[in-house]
Order: sequence, then structure tokens, then C-alpha cells
Amino acid sequence: KTDTKESEKELVLPKPQSDYVDLNSHVMFGWPKDKKAGVNSTEWEMDNIFCRTTFEPISSGNLEDIVVSGSSSEDIDLLLPRGPLLYNKNWVMNLGSEAKQNAFSFQKYNFDYHYQKKAYYGVNPSGNLTMFVPFIDKEEKSGFWGFKKDINKKKKPSQAFSSLILCEVNEHIGEKQCNMAESMGYLVGGKKSEAQYIESNGVSYQ
Repeated sequence: KTDTKESEKELVLPKPQSDYVDLNSHVMFGWPKDKKAGVNSTEWEMDNIFCRTTFEPISSGNLEDIVVSGSSSEDIDLLLPRGPLLYNKNWVMNLGSEAKQNAFSFQKYNFDYHYQKKAYYGVNPSGNLTMFVPFIDKEEKSGFWGFKKDINKKKKPSQAFSSLILCEVNEHIGEKQCNMAESMGYLVGGKKSEAQYIESNGVSYQ
């Protein structure tokens, strides 16, 4: 249901229908409105979640729009090969081997519908992939609550974003594939940040 209070609209959800609700995984389940009742609260509310993606079709929020530097091959046909020289300089927009094989198979049918799990792929020499994560205010119907007055002041990332979640392509290439929590380093707002895989109902699968 939606409660309307003047210009503010608050989305209220029922209790999650799950045998196990982890309050530490609020990205999936949200928060109980009644903090004292906890998981037994009958009304729940979600965080503001904003997504950028490379998976097509993209209706809004193209990840390519916020990449500042360190990438290449966005304008090269995804079905064309990418050589080691490209990977040794930048992160490369590409399809995984399985996704590319599927694209070749369906190309002859011309379904006029694009579903492509394209992503940025890199190796150790690829270097840094730099992105600008935009700040969007809630009063503009998307963004984070309570920061409009201070939008021009310097803020720590943790003051604007409760979580930054990176998604990887679910295409396994063996034991030598990258582990995003251990094989990569992250700087958020110029500060080193640790990453960990989310383990929660509905988040990961094999």
C-alpha cells in the first residue's frame, strides 16, 4: 500500500514471505517499520535502490554512462573477437564465451529482441576501471533521503550510500577465474574499501 502525506509518498510492504529473513541483508528484504517487533513486524519498507547495468535490454541506467576511464571496445561489435592487446590496456566490453556462442546461434532467427549479458572483462594488466557514481536526491523521485541541503558539500561515500553492490556475470570459466572479493581492489571516494560476497536468500546461485 502507499501512504500519501502531502508531497511525500511512502511505500509500505507486507512481511517477507520467507522461512529465513536476515536483517543484515536489507537490500533483499528491506527493514521492519516496527523496530521493536523486528522480523515479526507486519509492515516493511525498502531502501532506495538504483541500478546501472550493461545487460541488454537497458531501459534506463546504462553503466557505460558513468565509466570515466579504463575501458574500451564499447563501440566494437560484440560478436567480433578481442585480442590480448586490448585486455593488456583496459577493461574490455565483451560477451562471455557461452553468451557469445548463444548469440551466434540465435542471430539467424532475427527475433528483433536483444538480450545480451555483456560486461566489462579484465585481466591483471588491465589496470583501473574508474566510475563516477552519481548522487541523486530523493526529492527528484530517486536518490537518498536528507541530503538535498548539503548536496554541494563534500560527503563521505558512507554518508550518501549505505551499500555499493557489484554484480558479476554468472558464467564460470574454471578455477582461475576472478574472485571479485579477493582478486580485485576497490577505492570508493579515494578510500580503500573491502568487498565481500552477499550470502542471502535469492542473491546467489550456482
